[in-house]
Amino acid sequence: MFCSKCGTDDSTDARYCHNCGAALPQDTRMPSELPQVANVSKVTNSIHNSDQTRTSEPNSLVKHWRGDYSLGFSYWVIGSLLSVILVVVTEAIGSSSRVRELGVKASAVVILAAYGFGVALVLWQTVGIWRSASKHSQRGGKGVWAGLAKVMVVFGFLFAAVDFTRFGVPLISESAKLLVGIDNTPPHQIRLLRDGAELELAGGMPFGTADAVREFLDAAPAVQIVHLNSQGGRMSEAYQLYKTIKERNLSTYTSADCVSACSIVFLAGRERYIGESGRLGFHSTAIGELSGDVVEELNDEVRKTLRTHGVPDGFIDRALSTSSKDMWYPSKDELLEAMVIDSVVDSRYFGLSGVVQWRDAHKIESWLLATPIYSALAQYDQQNYAKLRNIFVSGIQRGRAQIEIENDIRFILVSQLIPMYLKKAPDEVLIRYWRSQISELKYLAKLSPQHCADFAFPQFAKTAPNLQQLLPKNLQQEDMDALAAVVKGVATNPQGYASSPRIQKDLEGVVMRGVQKYPEAPDVFRDPENYKDDPASLCSAVIVLYSEVLAIPSSSRSGAVLRYMVSE
Repeated sequence: MFCSKCGTDDSTDARYCHNCGAALPQDTRMPSELPQVANVSKVTNSIHNSDQTRTSEPNSLVKHWRGDYSLGFSYWVIGSLLSVILVVVTEAIGSSSRVRELGVKASAVVILAAYGFGVALVLWQTVGIWRSASKHSQRGGKGVWAGLAKVMVVFGFLFAAVDFTRFGVPLISESAKLLVGIDNTPPHQIRLLRDGAELELAGGMPFGTADAVREFLDAAPAVQIVHLNSQGGRMSEAYQLYKTIKERNLSTYTSADCVSACSIVFLAGRERYIGESGRLGFHSTAIGELSGDVVEELNDEVRKTLRTHGVPDGFIDRALSTSSKDMWYPSKDELLEAMVIDSVVDSRYFGLSGVVQWRDAHKIESWLLATPIYSALAQYDQQNYAKLRNIFVSGIQRGRAQIEIENDIRFILVSQLIPMYLKKAPDEVLIRYWRSQISELKYLAKLSPQHCADFAFPQFAKTAPNLQQLLPKNLQQEDMDALAAVVKGVATNPQGYASSPRIQKDLEGVVMRGVQKYPEAPDVFRDPENYKDDPASLCSAVIVLYSEVLAIPSSSRSGAVLRYMVSE
């Protein structure tokens, strides 16, 4: 050891210097200790190297990510297998009815999770194959295969990016909106009609529509017909409604428009009816901005449903080739031929539906006042107008059948109000009214004597004629205007209706001329019930008799006879 005091180097293991006796440093390690330190270091290094060996071995995910697998295994085994997995998962989510039945937020979470998983998987797959290709030459592989693999990876990534932009982004956007409660589909409107015998679904079909309809049906088990006057909405709701209507064996009917997803629900009906003004609208399906024109597979389930009901392919192709931003309204003949509907029906015998503002009594009354006769009654006979108004407003709000409302109103008008007014009406307005009636009778007689007889003698009619469908608009308008003039005339210038010699003489002349033109006329008027199965005789007798009265040259004499005939 070196002695700092005397400057000599003592090679012994003594604690004191042999030359000067000075003490050597106490913390100096003895040579005998050095091999022990070296041994500890070797053990420590050995343990460290052993731990490093164990922790540095990557798992399969990391190994592929680093490109440590061979190019063939990375590309053909991992790449192909994961591509198949992605396709299977996507198809399962897109076609599974269970996903649709999860509910709004749950289905959105599933879609977002699936796309998140898919994006991560594609990135992991792409990076791993690319890195494996980069190491392929170092492993002794041919560079041409590495280059070709990279080219295919680029193409695959570009295709995936395009598909994600076209399909994924809109679907993710739509799912994200639903997850936070944003649904731009118009709300649904559900109500019971005809005292719970029928149900109407109007408005849109947002999430929750099917559950709401089921609650109504559970509370009203007498419902047999579902009115569908909806602008459509969520396809998932449409298929749930389809299932509900099928399970409960209900009929479907539309009096207005049933379009888009609503048309799928319509097909579920046991019987499928459409009113004279009803329409069914078809087009390609869509999810948000993801149009069915671009994504044909979205229409596959619709195509399958239509085929299940026997709808021909030509009809289906026309329906699904229509852009989701347009609408195809097939004619009623096309719907019948394609077996989409069973029949076109008289909507008057179904609950009155398709009335958008049925809750607003003032709005309903405004429709009533648009007809001249009711406007005149509201101005000159408020008491009787109130009766008719209550029948009309309450009937629409309760969803009664149009024929039921019409019959109740007609009963008051025909049996009470019109006879009262015709007995007191001034000559000119009275003549105008009867001319309008004769014009309508002649028109109906050309269509069918039965229509004419049902109009002239409603007490014998098996079904009330649908004058709104049978008569041209100009004749209907003149009828209403003439009757309104009668109401006003009675209020401002009422006339008497007592008999007089002049009236009796004119009436005799009318009968004589009528017999010359139609000999059976007196017998028909004497006992019309005997001719209730002879509509031509009933119709001809009325037309001949009143035409002769109107032919009296003096309006005052003609008016007097008309007032007297009504009073008798």
